[in-house]
Amino acid sequence: MNISIGNDHAGVDLKETIILYLESKGHMLHNHGTNNGESVDYADFIHPVAQDLEDKTVDMGIVICGSGNGAANKENSADLIGGVSIEDKDNVLAQVILDLSQSATIETSIKASSILLAKLGKVSKLHSKNIEQAGFVVLKSPDIPSILVETAFLSNSKEEKKLRTKKFQNNIAKALRDGIVEIIRKGII
Repeated sequence: MNISIGNDHAGVDLKETIILYLESKGHMLHNHGTNNGESVDYADFIHPVAQDLEDKTVDMGIVICGSGNGAANKENSADLIGGVSIEDKDNVLAQVILDLSQSATIETSIKASSILLAKLGKVSKLHSKNIEQAGFVVLKSPDIPSILVETAFLSNSKEEKKLRTKKFQNNIAKALRDGIVEIIRKGII
């Protein structure tokens, strides 16, 4: 499987863990992220991953952003159609195609989210044991399953302190890695 991966300065360690594992399993990785802790603009790593997906040169894209805010804001301005060619269809047919595609993608995203949520629940107390859905455009692409993972709330001083520890970061990284591997192994994505 060809996978495009990008990260900001806060996601270097997680990206390296994911890359090492996926490469050991024979997957080809296109690394568009930074490799050090120096601050970077989120657009520098999101655009190349999105371009790889749009060009269909990869099967899957992974974007790791420390806060998620920059990535979500940038992706919210993305084209809702997400690569599905419906320009030559009448409006009713185009809407039906879009709805069917988006429903299948949401179902896939929910299956994948269930696995990640279970893995994260083993290493951290969950805010909610249920999958939640948000109105971010990046989560509504009709043809690309999407998941937004919140690992802690920076507005909560206890969670912020925990998030700053290497042990917690490593536990979250391993849980996400294990979840991604299981998602791929089960053929969900």
